[in-house]
Amino acid sequence: MPLPLTRPQRLLIGLTALAVAVTRLMACSRTLWDWDEAQFALAVIEYDAAGHRPHPPGFPLFIALANLTRMFTTSDFRALQVVTVIASMTLFPLFFFLCRELDFSFPIAWSGSLLAVFLPNVWFYGGTAFSDIPSLALTVAACAFLLRGARERRSLVAGAILLGLAAAIRPQALLIGAAPALIAVWRQRRDRGAVLGAMAVGAAIVAAFYAGAILASSSYEEYMATARKLRDYLRSVDSFLTPTRPPLTVLFEFFFLRSIPGEIYARIVIYAAAAGAVITSIRRDGRAWLLILIFLPFQIFAWLMLDFHSVSRYGVTYAPMYAILAAAALAGASAWIPGVGRWGGPLLVLVLTAALARWSIPALSEVRRNPSPPVRALEWIDKEIPRSAPVFVHGSLMPFATFIIGDRPTILVDQPQDLGPAVQPADAILVTETPTPLMSATRFVRDRGRAFDIVRQRYFETTVLPARTWAKFGDGWHPEEWHGADVWLWMGARSVTLLPPSNGRMRLTLKLEPALEKGPPVIEVRLNGAPIETIAVGAPMERSWTVEASADRWNELVLTSDRFINPLREGIGGDSRDLSVRLLGYDWKPAAP
Repeated sequence: MPLPLTRPQRLLIGLTALAVAVTRLMACSRTLWDWDEAQFALAVIEYDAAGHRPHPPGFPLFIALANLTRMFTTSDFRALQVVTVIASMTLFPLFFFLCRELDFSFPIAWSGSLLAVFLPNVWFYGGTAFSDIPSLALTVAACAFLLRGARERRSLVAGAILLGLAAAIRPQALLIGAAPALIAVWRQRRDRGAVLGAMAVGAAIVAAFYAGAILASSSYEEYMATARKLRDYLRSVDSFLTPTRPPLTVLFEFFFLRSIPGEIYARIVIYAAAAGAVITSIRRDGRAWLLILIFLPFQIFAWLMLDFHSVSRYGVTYAPMYAILAAAALAGASAWIPGVGRWGGPLLVLVLTAALARWSIPALSEVRRNPSPPVRALEWIDKEIPRSAPVFVHGSLMPFATFIIGDRPTILVDQPQDLGPAVQPADAILVTETPTPLMSATRFVRDRGRAFDIVRQRYFETTVLPARTWAKFGDGWHPEEWHGADVWLWMGARSVTLLPPSNGRMRLTLKLEPALEKGPPVIEVRLNGAPIETIAVGAPMERSWTVEASADRWNELVLTSDRFINPLREGIGGDSRDLSVRLLGYDWKPAAP
């Protein structure tokens, strides 16, 4: 049993918890930004896990809490955000509670908990509409009560209830709560009534919430079919079972050494935590071993099964382990410095916490002040585009469109050919996350900055363009590259581009830049097999042609170059691609009469 806190210690914890709660408001994002947030917001409007509102297994408690807060908020997104922010405000005292039950000293418990809440990803996601922070808060509370439950019957039951509630948001909570639960059950094994009662109530909570998720969805059959499809997707795309995923040896760095953003400051936390783990192994420190046993199972699961592009968000769940181990290691290191005392380590942690907070503030300011690109684009469409105009929505933006402009008819497309072989109306528009070098496109861009290191690196750019200008870049083109509003593609010796069907004479414009190491490439331009012009591209240039377009099929634009370079083979760079010219922009619009 931890020693009782002194009055000054209680005062310090209370003031720190209050100060941390205020800082959580700095992370409140102005709008939703990610696919999952849009699905959660749609679920508040109409719950149906079979229709990915939200995706299975359904996060039933998270959505239920959002429905309660919806009565006091201005939007479905805000309802979710309020739940997350409140949970974020509780993290510091909950981390401290867990540290106390693990029997860490007061300085380590206080400083480690403070560091944990100011890790950039923990702070950032505490102001969003994701479920990670509410699940983490309940899971940490469950672990602390279960550890206390090893000696108190009521705490055992309370821990089982909290773990059941945490699993009703995210089932992965069971991985984190497993070690404390096993310890509590073993220590209370003679009190079979308490053990069986706790297990029964925890299981009943999980069963009740997920039964409710199934009943609230379209049907049991559709719910299970959707869950199986999602399971198969995770196995075939995200898990170590798929051959296209990077090797586990490579991903070890992502999930174990790069799961906390923050550049050099995050590296200090991670390496200090690693040193703390080594020191505890040498000293056979059961407190730290138990801390690792609590969080490591989920970390290993994420390493094996989850999307490595979202490692920063998944890292939120096991970030407290790093912070507490780092605090313990720094406390141990400071003990060797004469005259520093037992608070030397916490002072070092406080300096590190301040540095991480300073690093995070630009990212928090960006999302707090400015709408996300998908929201800006769709709100612009709703305001500027007539309601009679057809609106095509790329699949990656469909949940956003359903949430923001759901009262307008929209058409789902995933690639240009989905528009079909017919000429699109002049007022038809397309909104897409996929960057396109169309010069007349309207782009909504978020500065990458610090946020680019924290979130999944998507939805920083959203583009709106006339549907009849959406080109398909086919054989010979390397994938699109972009930074902010600038989009470009490199081609090798030959490239094929499909331009949409169009009536009459069209104005084709290309903006090209050469790779000059072997002299200016000479480019032959053909449309539908007919030569247009042969041009030497000796410098960045823009050229336009008036051409006859086909109205009943896609128009094939072929560029052929007489030379290209391969920087890696030529020994002038690390790029192994064949490069001839770079397309900086194109346009495809009716020619002036």
